[in-house]
Amino acid sequence: MKGVGITRPGGPEVLGLLDLPEPDQDGLVVQVAAAAVNPVDLATRSGLVPTALPAVLGWDLAGTVAHAPEAPVSPPAAGSWR
Repeated sequence: MKGVGITRPGGPEVLGLLDLPEPDQDGLVVQVAAAAVNPVDLATRSGLVPTALPAVLGWDLAGTVAHAPEAPVSPPAAGSWR
């Protein structure tokens, strides 16, 4: 799989395609049709938001679920973030 991300902080020049590991059978795979860059992505890219590198950017997306885990996934609890 591929993803757009960074291996070091910087300007737009640090964006590139990253090779990502294939998800295991419990992973969710989404075939992305469109993705957006939001202010948090820009702050992460520039190094203002500390993050482990390499990091994939563009978490705002629309697409089709290509693979879902066989086991039921419980919804997040009210007020939680994940």
